[in-house]
Amino acid sequence: MYGKWMKDSVKVERWTGELGMFVTGVMRHGSMAVCKKEINRRVEEKGKEEWLRGMSEKSTLEWYRRKDQPRYERFYDGGYGGDLLFRARTKSLEVNSRMYRWKNDGSKVCEMCVTGVDETVEHLMLECERYEYARTQMLEVVVGEVGVEEWREMRDRRVEMEYLLGLCAECRSDSRVIESVKEFLENSWRARRREHERQGAPQ
Repeated sequence: MYGKWMKDSVKVERWTGELGMFVTGVMRHGSMAVCKKEINRRVEEKGKEEWLRGMSEKSTLEWYRRKDQPRYERFYDGGYGGDLLFRARTKSLEVNSRMYRWKNDGSKVCEMCVTGVDETVEHLMLECERYEYARTQMLEVVVGEVGVEEWREMRDRRVEMEYLLGLCAECRSDSRVIESVKEFLENSWRARRREHERQGAPQ
């Protein structure tokens, strides 16, 4: 058991770029148990560095960069709303600004309203008049949780999106808010799909 852990620690040392960390740690702490704890802490730090670097290299993870660390997300419960929330967070929701390359008309414009603006995740969640009723229901929950004044102070598009998607480190979203966002995404995406089916357009 001891020998296996030493072999594993050498692999960790190579990954972190700190060869000799195990021996040095035992000499410094005088205890293998304390040394193990220290190495585990360094591994966690290294993992977080790799996680942050990976996110910085992907434009679709722009909002995810606001997360302070990787952690289990209870919102992903296997339901349709959880799936849509994940796709919205990672900018992989199939809105026209993302899918226009595969559309016959090659248009990024939102087909659910007459504003003529590109259909982005932000437009769908914050602006499109077609989803006004569902949005009002969602925002009633938000305002009920954070208060009118605090929500008004949040009136910056990026901050609003980070809060609604549960990615704001400074203003952690309540579970009721996230559930209302999932419900909004479900209702709006179903309405969008029905409209596309009516028009005979790709979804």
